Amino acid sequence: MRKRRRSRQNGVALSMLGYAVAGVAAYLGGHMVFGEQIGVDHTATADANKPEKFTRAISAGALKEKKPKRVLVDGIAILLVKRGEEVFALTETCPHLGGPLSEGKLVGDAIRCPWHGSELALNDGHVVNGPAAFPARCYEVRKRGGYIEVRAAKRV
Repeated sequence: MRKRRRSRQNGVALSMLGYAVAGVAAYLGGHMVFGEQIGVDHTATADANKPEKFTRAISAGALKEKKPKRVLVDGIAILLVKRGEEVFALTETCPHLGGPLSEGKLVGDAIRCPWHGSELALNDGHVVNGPAAFPARCYEVRKRGGYIEVRAAKRV
């Protein structure tokens, strides 16, 4: 009888330990995702419908060749990069941890985030090199009347 009682106590103790470990793991997981926003697409909350129409972002002359530039359009931070006659527009925050892409460096046809080195393609925002797991949101660009205008890209 004594042997059975002892193994029951061990079983109860181990189950409580397992419950405590699961509780701590759940707390830490929740804190990492909701508190520290690890593994979260930091561009997901950007309003995808703004600007719906082409909206002036910057004077065409104010955008320098191969020099990333942050602009605000309808309250949304957008990164503009001029390469030759083409202008690219992406969300200004890195989808990995929200780093300022306008402070990053151009690497080939991509922009490198200054915080963790994620590289995002200028033409379509796809991840060239991680740690980012989500692409950057892109915007349509046109030049009109001496200004560069942007609008939200149509989702396919």
